[in-house]
Amino acid sequence: MRVERLTHLIGLVLVLVAFGTALTRVLMRGGREAFGDKVVVRFAHWRIEEPTIAGFDAIAAAYMQRNPGVRVEQITIPLRVWRSWQRTQLVGETAPDLMLMDYGMTNEMRVRHLTPLTEAVEEPNPYNQGTSLEGVPWRDTFINGLSSPPNYIENLMEVYAATVLSATYRLFYNLELLETITGSRSLPGSFSEFLELNQKVQSHDGGPGGKRMLLAAANDRALGMFERLFQSQTQKLLLRLDRNHDLGLSDSEWFRGYLTGAWRVDDPLLIDGLRLMDALADCAQPGFMSYQHEDATYLFLQQRAVCMAVATMDVMNIKRLAEFEVGVADLPFPTPADPEFGRGVLGPNLEQGGGILQGFALTRVSRHPEVALDFLRFLTSQEGNQLFVDKSGNVASIEGVRPNPTTAIFQANTDGYVQGPMYRRGLEADRVARSSYHVLGRPGQGWKSMLEAMEERYPEALRTDLHRLLTDLRNQSRQKDSMIGGYLKSVGDDPETYSRVSRLLETQSTSASDYYRTLLTERASR
Repeated sequence: MRVERLTHLIGLVLVLVAFGTALTRVLMRGGREAFGDKVVVRFAHWRIEEPTIAGFDAIAAAYMQRNPGVRVEQITIPLRVWRSWQRTQLVGETAPDLMLMDYGMTNEMRVRHLTPLTEAVEEPNPYNQGTSLEGVPWRDTFINGLSSPPNYIENLMEVYAATVLSATYRLFYNLELLETITGSRSLPGSFSEFLELNQKVQSHDGGPGGKRMLLAAANDRALGMFERLFQSQTQKLLLRLDRNHDLGLSDSEWFRGYLTGAWRVDDPLLIDGLRLMDALADCAQPGFMSYQHEDATYLFLQQRAVCMAVATMDVMNIKRLAEFEVGVADLPFPTPADPEFGRGVLGPNLEQGGGILQGFALTRVSRHPEVALDFLRFLTSQEGNQLFVDKSGNVASIEGVRPNPTTAIFQANTDGYVQGPMYRRGLEADRVARSSYHVLGRPGQGWKSMLEAMEERYPEALRTDLHRLLTDLRNQSRQKDSMIGGYLKSVGDDPETYSRVSRLLETQSTSASDYYRTLLTERASR
C-alpha cells in the first residue's frame, strides 16, 4: 500500500513539475514579448531529420544576425502527431506564426485560420536585391510558381503558403549486391525489365547472407513512389475529366465526373494503376505498408535488399551509414508502347509542381505578422534558399539556386506530362484508399482484393466528401460576401480596395459556379 501511495505521489510530482515548466516557458515568452526585449517569431514543422533541422537553424541564425531585435524559434513535431497537434493549436488560437502546410487541411480551415499571401506574392522579394531575381514578383521566383496545392488553392483563388522545400522519391541501390546477382552495376531502364530483375533476385541463391528481396519499402516513403506509378496509368483519364481544359483536375470536376458516369471505381485505367502498384509491391518485403522508414533502412543497410525507396531527406543519413557503395536512380516508368501498362500513358511522368511540396503558411493568430512574413521572404530568397539547400541537402524551391551535389539527382522532373488522378481525393476517400493498400502484393493478385474493398466502401466515401465540398463552397461564398461588403463599406473609393474587391468577386464567382454546377449534378444523379 505504501509503495502504491509513493508511486502515485511521484507521478503527481512529475506532472506538477512538467506543468510548472511549461507554464514558466509560456510566461517567459509572453514576458519577453510584452516588455519588448525581442520580437519572437516561431515556425513549426514535422521534418525532424537532423540535416533539415540544421538547415533551418542556419537560416534562423542568419536572419537574427541581420535583425538583432528578432529571435526566431524553431518548433519540431513528429509527423505521427503533426496533424492533430496542428489542429489543436489552430483551434485553440495558440498556433505559432508560421506552420508547414501539407495536403490534409480543408478549405474551411484555411479561410478561418490562415492569412492569404496572394497580395504579398505579387510584390518583389526585397531579399533578392542584387541577384538575378531582383525586381521579379515573389510568386515568379519559385520553381513551381506557387501554382498548385498546398500553396495555391484553386477553389479559393488564394495563395496560402510559400514553398520552402519539396521532396521527391528515388531508388537507392547496392551496387555491389546488384553486380553479384546480375553482373551489372546499373538498374534496368524499363519497368518490364525491372520486374524481370525481381525474378532474378528471388531466384538467386543468396550466398552467405541468404535470400534477398529487390525492394526495401516503408509506408511513409514507398507510397509516394507507388502512387506516381499509379498516376502514370491515368494520364488519359485526366484529359477525359478536365472540363476546364487547364491540364488540372479540381475536386468539383472529379466528383461531377463520377456522378455523370464519366468514370467508375472499376474504370479500366484505374485498374491498370492498381495492377501496376501490385506488381511493384511484389518486389518488396511482405507487409511493407506496416513498416516504418527505420525498418526499411535496416533491411537495406543489412544488405537484405538490393534497392530501397527513399525521399530527398533520407539521402545524407543513409549514405553516411551505408558500408557499401550506393547508387541512385529514378524508378523506370511504363511508356505508351508498353504492351501491358501503356494504354493510359501519355508520356514521361511530370513531378507536378516540383515534387511533394511543403510550404509555410502565416497563421491569423500571429502576434507579429509583418516580421513573420519578412522572415518567410528571407527563407525563400535566393540567398536564404541556397543556404538552406547547402546545409540540409533538400531540393531547392527557388529559381537560380544551385542543387546540393549530394542530392542533385533528386531535382524534380519538370519535363513531361501531368500526373493523372488517383483514388485518394477527399478526406474520407483518402482514408478508405489508404486503409486498403495493405492487400497489395499478396499472392493471388492483391489488386483484385483492393478493388473489391474499394467497390464496397469507396462510393459512400465519395458521397461524404462531395457533401463536405458543397458545404465548404457554400461557406466560402458567404464569407466572401461579408468580406466584400466590409471592404466597400469601410474604405470607400480607394483604388487598392476596389482591386482587392475585384479579386474577391472573381473568387466568389468561381466558388458559386462550382457549387451550383456540382449541386445540380448531384441532384440529377439521385
